Amino acid sequence: MPSLLLLVNRHSRYGGAGLDAVAERLSSRGFTVREVAPVTPAEGVLLLRRYCAMADVIVVGGGDGTFNQLGAALARCGRPVGILPLGTANDLAHSLNIPNDLVEAAEVIARGVTKRIDYGEANGVAFFNAANIGLGTSVDLELTPKEKRRWGVVGYLRALRRAWKHNQPFLAEIVCDGRQRQEYLMHLVVGNGRRHGGGILIHAEADVADGVFHLYGIRPQPWWRLPRTASGIWRGTQPGGAALRDDGREIRISTSPPLPVAADGELITHTPTRFRVVTEAIEVFVPEGDS
Repeated sequence: MPSLLLLVNRHSRYGGAGLDAVAERLSSRGFTVREVAPVTPAEGVLLLRRYCAMADVIVVGGGDGTFNQLGAALARCGRPVGILPLGTANDLAHSLNIPNDLVEAAEVIARGVTKRIDYGEANGVAFFNAANIGLGTSVDLELTPKEKRRWGVVGYLRALRRAWKHNQPFLAEIVCDGRQRQEYLMHLVVGNGRRHGGGILIHAEADVADGVFHLYGIRPQPWWRLPRTASGIWRGTQPGGAALRDDGREIRISTSPPLPVAADGELITHTPTRFRVVTEAIEVFVPEGDS
């Protein structure tokens, strides 16, 4: 019988819900299940290293932050990875069309269809969905764990309202696959996946396995343009002169002043930042038809 390591972040929004049913479903489909629940991200990496050689399959239960913390270790482990969406936004799971229902997500794993996906690195730190500079980072810093747990995705909108009040534009020097430009911006995103920030579409054709970053930025603008810009951001179009777009495999960004960089809800580094794509890094289970 294939062995399965179920690594669960019980501090994520839905960290304790439905796991007995998941383990039962996976056991009924022929897996020997070992569950571990690390207390800290560092302990999660250590447990993954300890049990990797003994497991045929790794299943991670958590949100986007959990996968970021384990990303490089999962790539080194080299086992196929199942995803149980237990977080607030679960943008990686949604990008891969993995169901929110945990038993249905377990069934995706049991069926055994896989796809290799990329992850991004920002100054060597892994991320799966997107890295933010400017307004997006301010939202991540404003959003408290208590607010995420209570309000879910709506908490992002509450944090956005607060962040908007003190957001300051910045000068960015961007080198994308050797193409250099300077831009005055209020918000800058380097997207690896398809969605981020609780469902925002990074690009209509973006895919977490396409081997490139999709970069977009928002220039300072009068308040009366903001509803149209916000609507464009949500649809992944960012219309008009208020936005910039570019794609590339390696991106370097410097800002004046230096600014923090957040990825998938976690502060990970500061500018200047080198971004690179690690292609086909991890094999993940996906619904039939999405491989």
